[in-house]
Amino acid sequence: MKKRTLSDLAQEALETAIFADDGLILTKQLDGKIYKEVNTVLSELGGKWNSRQKKHLFPAYTDWQVLLSSVIDKGEIALAIDSGFYPTPDHLVTMMIKFMNLNENEIVLEPNGGRGNILKPVRQFSAEKGLNLSLFACEINPMFVSELRLDDFLVAEGDFLTFDAVEKADKIIMNPPFEANGDIKHGIHAFRHLKKGGTMSIITRLNVDEGSTKYHQAWNELCRNYRINELPLPSGSFKQAGTMMETKLNIFQKV
Repeated sequence: MKKRTLSDLAQEALETAIFADDGLILTKQLDGKIYKEVNTVLSELGGKWNSRQKKHLFPAYTDWQVLLSSVIDKGEIALAIDSGFYPTPDHLVTMMIKFMNLNENEIVLEPNGGRGNILKPVRQFSAEKGLNLSLFACEINPMFVSELRLDDFLVAEGDFLTFDAVEKADKIIMNPPFEANGDIKHGIHAFRHLKKGGTMSIITRLNVDEGSTKYHQAWNELCRNYRINELPLPSGSFKQAGTMMETKLNIFQKV
């Protein structure tokens, strides 16, 4: 993941902050620009400003103190948004699940677990339908890994593009990073982890098929052979997540 180097003033603000059990108290008066930088770091780790208590509060179930200490020691942080992370909106997850035709005892893989925006609804759906599913994720962001594991998800920590599953999945549901052809690279790699007869649902850029790189060539060959449906998503589908990028849903069937 890309990493941002903290400015000297932001570094100092974090170093002099007071760690409490449930949050962080900033001890220095910061100008707007530096506060925004500090707040970005704390928000990335799950912190939210509480005006009544005058501190950033963190969820009790996360290892935010360990992670923040690491950020302070290294003077840098990897922000999910810099790697093209845009959480999947609920209505799109519902649509993706409908295409999956989930069945008893299936293995379901989410290659980019994030904060569980896909995994949690899949778990809820399986509970409502009385299905016993094995849910598994890969995630590169340590904070997200911590959150997912505390929600009792099985997670492999690291870059999915280096991931090699012991057992292939029956269903794959994913919203990969879009940056630098990330959707193509993750989609191709994910398909290798799909069982014969399995289904993969993946959100990509709308123009993902356009290009002449080796990745585009491999992607388009995959589409010709295995893509059974593609649905352009409404404009602004990811507006609340922080991007107006035009996207579409692709459904692959491994025959």
